[in-house]
Amino acid sequence: MQTICEVEEFLGPTHLQAQILRSDDGRPVRPIINGRQRKWTGKYFCLKAGAQSMPWESRKCELPLLKLAEASSAVVALLAQPHCLRMTLEGKRFDYYPDLELTVLPSFLKAYHDGASFCRALVGWAPATAAEMRYAKVIVEAKDDSDRRMADPEYLLKLDLAKQAYRNLGFHMVTVMRSTDLDPLDFADLHSVLRFRLARFTAVDEIGAVSLLRDAAHVSLLDVCDALGGWRRGRAKAYALHCRRLISIDLATSLSAFTRVRPMPREISLS
Repeated sequence: MQTICEVEEFLGPTHLQAQILRSDDGRPVRPIINGRQRKWTGKYFCLKAGAQSMPWESRKCELPLLKLAEASSAVVALLAQPHCLRMTLEGKRFDYYPDLELTVLPSFLKAYHDGASFCRALVGWAPATAAEMRYAKVIVEAKDDSDRRMADPEYLLKLDLAKQAYRNLGFHMVTVMRSTDLDPLDFADLHSVLRFRLARFTAVDEIGAVSLLRDAAHVSLLDVCDALGGWRRGRAKAYALHCRRLISIDLATSLSAFTRVRPMPREISLS
């Protein structure tokens, strides 16, 4: 692994040192091997991870979070098990492996800090009228309420040190809880969109959808589908265009013919 950045901080009388270690090839640093563990693990293909399969080790927390990030227009890029945060405090070493690193637009963080839950902010984000060329990095720790480590003082200390280190390295760190953040969401519409993320569309389709939105704050999903060949055929193309960040479908409400579709800045598309 290679060192990307380092930080030193004095915490009262103590001295915290931290460095981020990434893999040389930019892939997840800790491949998940199930072995004898009695829990679900697997991989999930993500366009926003450079069209790579990302590892997950929690079917009820990490996997839904990967799907949410893949479908959210606010997320520019993602990487699971992105690096090792190596910290040293008074001679003792702590290695922290975050679940997920997201590259997001600053307006999303503003919506989150204004009071929305992290996951609600992801599905409810709408693109700004002006292009945002700066990105923010968010470290996400996904937690099931039954995680026994949350009662371990040393583990909680490691999380607290990680938050301080990330803050000084210019990252935002968020803990996502299954009960309060993930369970209240209806993933049915997300699954409908993600099902067609690899659907084929032509340059003519892309131009038609983008042109329809050029002079409008938003149009209906029905209008977009009509421009793409009709409701049944056009929906698959519209969902694929959304997942490639060429258009933005409002996922905060149930999908219907009247769902809002908004334009996206061309500079941050995945095509």
